Amino acid sequence: MERFACYRPRGANQAVLQRTCLWPTNDGYGSFTNNMNSTHYNKAALFKTYGFKKSEQDSGSSESQIALFTHRIKHLTEHLSVKKKDYAAKLGLLKLVGKRKRLLAYLKKEDLNRYRTILTVLGLRK
Repeated sequence: MERFACYRPRGANQAVLQRTCLWPTNDGYGSFTNNMNSTHYNKAALFKTYGFKKSEQDSGSSESQIALFTHRIKHLTEHLSVKKKDYAAKLGLLKLVGKRKRLLAYLKKEDLNRYRTILTVLGLRK
């Protein structure tokens, strides 16, 4: 995949060109929505779907956090399947897996029914 540089034409015409993003999409041009920044728009939907209170503001419950970590882990796994030498992303992935593991252990200790529910809903192998 080719990486486009963000650039702006100099001179009298200061219009920004369309090819300004770093990551190419299916049409060959970059888009910020294809980047990890898209999770900012999906967070509310994740919290509403998987959260304990089933609301968009439920960002602190264990279920919401586990769902968010799972979404980010899937994204990083796809990224690392393409970019095998991205060691910083690999480190971030391992940290996220550890955080999710600790949250799952906490949820298992506190409420076993919620733990089993989140495992079946997210399709985790525990």
